[in-house]
Amino acid sequence: MFKKFLITSFILIANIPFVYSKDEPITFACLPPEGTMDAKEMVSYISSVEGAFFKEGLNVADRKRLERLIKEMESQEASDTDDETDATIKAGKAMKVDYLIGVTIDNWEEEKLDTYSMNRDRKKDVLKLKEEYILIYETVRINIRVIEVETSMVIAQGSAEDSSVKTRFRKMDTPDKLAKKVVNKVMKDVKKQLRKKK
Repeated sequence: MFKKFLITSFILIANIPFVYSKDEPITFACLPPEGTMDAKEMVSYISSVEGAFFKEGLNVADRKRLERLIKEMESQEASDTDDETDATIKAGKAMKVDYLIGVTIDNWEEEKLDTYSMNRDRKKDVLKLKEEYILIYETVRINIRVIEVETSMVIAQGSAEDSSVKTRFRKMDTPDKLAKKVVNKVMKDVKKQLRKKK
């Protein structure tokens, strides 16, 4: 009986590293966002992108700390001829980040003719002033690039956008929904790259 216990215990103890061994977690960090969107509005979108990567099971490093490190390294290298890309990669390495996420958030408005309403009114023989058929569309686009810190290569890229008539019909997707769309697109390529590395 005791011999069976010892054998069973040995087998269990010998297999513990295999049962509980996990790959090292991969760490991402968002670079300071770029784009045409107002800086205050951009904060909610960049936080949503970070949250979407976190929900994918990835570690997300502190963006503010990365921004401070980049600024410090840029100021240290101001006398050198190195460009800001080198400072960004060095800051990523200093934070032990595997991948940097470049996020560009653009928003714009454009006028379009509401042909549906115009044709409907034409049938009723009550055409209005042209201005009454102009709709203002607001569009938000998130573009993401995933950069491998070790090689400085872009390994994945994707974008998602949402457009709606301003103050009419429906509201635009929330930052979380739009971020989830673009992160899902990018994660397919990221997972392919990670499988290649193994």
